[in-house]
Amino acid sequence: MAVARTIGDWIADGDEAHQWSLENLAHSLNVICNVGFGGRKIDLAEALGVGKSTISPWLNAKNSPTLPHLVNIANLANTSISALLKPDIHIKDMTAATISTREVIPIRSETKRRTQKSRTLRALEKYDEKNVPSTLKELARELDVDAKALKNAFPDEVQRIRGLIKSARAARLEKRSNAYRMFSEKMYRRTKSLTRREFFARVQREFGQIGWARSKDMWQRYKKLQHQ
Repeated sequence: MAVARTIGDWIADGDEAHQWSLENLAHSLNVICNVGFGGRKIDLAEALGVGKSTISPWLNAKNSPTLPHLVNIANLANTSISALLKPDIHIKDMTAATISTREVIPIRSETKRRTQKSRTLRALEKYDEKNVPSTLKELARELDVDAKALKNAFPDEVQRIRGLIKSARAARLEKRSNAYRMFSEKMYRRTKSLTRREFFARVQREFGQIGWARSKDMWQRYKKLQHQ
């Protein structure tokens, strides 16, 4: 499949025989990602003004960017669209210094940006006490956005969710502490003559590897019950 004749620098080459493939483009994009962004797909996506879910198929030769995005990719790497697409032109010699820091051409209209922001806000509002992410990084991954950009764009919602995360973490710790305390009491009710080795073995079967300090606290509580 030949590249569309609307690509100016391709036509300027005067060679219409060249063919392009998704593999050639994916190779070029991966070089740009590895050299210019240390292999961080999210950083390359942010530089191009797209989401990680959009850029991943480009890097894996699943589909191709639109012409405006191709222009931005070429501009970002300070190269030509021809260099990105031709099978006999490679950019293996590209260095980090050749990755341009110029801003790319905005692709999305202001209306689309507002729509995306509203969609993200609605998604944030759905998080409550029963639906809490473990961390803010996990939240950003679920929404397919950059964590720092999320904090900057929605400070109030992020602060609210941070409070939910903190409360949920405290509740989990309290529940775990109660489980540890109740276990000592349960073991005492079952048998009042366990040795320390036997007690620790049962702790491990019940909770797995929880650490020496926690196991020792539970053992001391059990011993205290023995001497009451």
